[in-house]
Amino acid sequence: MKSRIIFTTGDSNGIGPEILLKIFGLPVIKRNFIVKITGIYSVFKYYSELLELPPVKQDDVIELRNFKNFKPEPGTIGKTSGKISGHSVRLAVELCLKKRFDAVVTMPVSKSALNKGGFKFNGHTEMISSQTGDKNYFMLMNSGNLNIIPLTIHIPLGKVAKSISTGFIVKKTIQINKYFKETFGKEIPKIAILSLNPHCSEDGILGSEESEKIIPALKILQAGGIIIKGPFASDGFFANKIYKDYDVILALYHDQAMIPFKILSYGKGVNLTGGIKIIRTSPSHGTGFDIAGKGKAKIDSTLAAVELADFLIKTKKRNGNHKG
Repeated sequence: MKSRIIFTTGDSNGIGPEILLKIFGLPVIKRNFIVKITGIYSVFKYYSELLELPPVKQDDVIELRNFKNFKPEPGTIGKTSGKISGHSVRLAVELCLKKRFDAVVTMPVSKSALNKGGFKFNGHTEMISSQTGDKNYFMLMNSGNLNIIPLTIHIPLGKVAKSISTGFIVKKTIQINKYFKETFGKEIPKIAILSLNPHCSEDGILGSEESEKIIPALKILQAGGIIIKGPFASDGFFANKIYKDYDVILALYHDQAMIPFKILSYGKGVNLTGGIKIIRTSPSHGTGFDIAGKGKAKIDSTLAAVELADFLIKTKKRNGNHKG
């Protein structure tokens, strides 16, 4: 049976619509999947004509109401484009919750435009988990055997240290360990955790979070049978390719995860939200305002997001309906 995947438009002024036109033009997509988009047909008609790309069919788009007069302005941050991107996500998630689709692949949104449009969230992860009612979610960056999870997500760097506690690390790690067993078939996942401070704090000279929060959490987790090691200084961990020895890497904050991930995934990375009722994946890049409307957008990351969504759909059907 074909997997049913719903795409969101993303920001209409970004590269999302262009990528979807290119994706929907691939015979392999329609042959292997049932696919639709939540958005506005005229947006795709605009980019199809601008970039001379094959159009999507009108019935490929599940139309949002009240935006018929909207015209994209490639490369700009706008209130209306933000509103459209938010409503596109809302509708796609609703359709997944109603079991009309098996997974949602979200195209990139502008957090600024999203907020201007009335959706007061820091990103997709927070917005979707709010709609599904799931509080114990996490953001997983995947590229083949490389899996990196930022334990704190879209928060200011100054709030990271206060947001991390021994209990928080223990709770999240237990959830992630279970997820990798059930979803990726890792009988005993090998987990690494990075340090918060430079050089693992140099025996407390550069900070106390390692000795007061991270190491106590590791002792509790190891006593419970979870294979986890660290904390590792992130520079040496990635430079010396130690990451290759682990199934999943726990970073303490967003950029600590995203910078090495984007370098190592070579433009084919996927962002997925774990611990929620639906399956949601996304390309790991942003809105690409600088190249919007220029025909330069690459589809590799979105194709990888589709493939991962398909894998998760099939895994979920085999294992029963545990949270995505």
